[in-house]
Amino acid sequence: MGKNSSVARLYFKALPSILAFAISPFLFFDLQIETNEPFTISIQEIWADRSYSDINLEFLGFPFGKDSTSLLSQISSQAFLDGEPFTGIENIYDSKTDLLEISRVFVDGLPVHQKTFGSDGKEHASIDIFYNQHKTKRTSTRYFQLGTLKLETIFSSPDHNGKRVLKFWNIDGTLDTIMISGSSSDELINYDPEGNVVFHERYENEELVEKIK
Repeated sequence: MGKNSSVARLYFKALPSILAFAISPFLFFDLQIETNEPFTISIQEIWADRSYSDINLEFLGFPFGKDSTSLLSQISSQAFLDGEPFTGIENIYDSKTDLLEISRVFVDGLPVHQKTFGSDGKEHASIDIFYNQHKTKRTSTRYFQLGTLKLETIFSSPDHNGKRVLKFWNIDGTLDTIMISGSSSDELINYDPEGNVVFHERYENEELVEKIK
């Protein structure tokens, strides 16, 4: 019991970082930062000081409204080229070294895949982004490190009453842990390398309330 609770607390503490992967950098692409001066600066402008793109895209911020869906699944921006939703690849380079940093794939203005590269030119991480049928919100993301699936996020799972589901994978490709999260209730399911459930527990406000297995 003690070991299981310790594992659960580690996941709860790591949740903010985990959700940062789930959200992906695109969520904050058009956010404005308030300063003490009488103006604001966008994340895009900050990035422009340290990097450059090989294509001149324009971005429509929050095309479906900031309140149209939850923070995690809302679409923050759409990319346009010459007034039309962009389909293609955008590469972003470091301004000082001219090394490729980020490669993005867009379909009908929406980012569907992104790769990040290290200073050695090798791919470090990537993320796949999936949308609903009408392309008005995100449904899930799949995050990879060094080509290996590490985290799958389902923002509103139909199999779990619309709760958020996080699936964590081991480096060998086996499923490690599933976290099912509601407003204050969480379930944590941990697996062994053969796919058997090691423990399954339910928490309220990070406190264990039910040991299902």
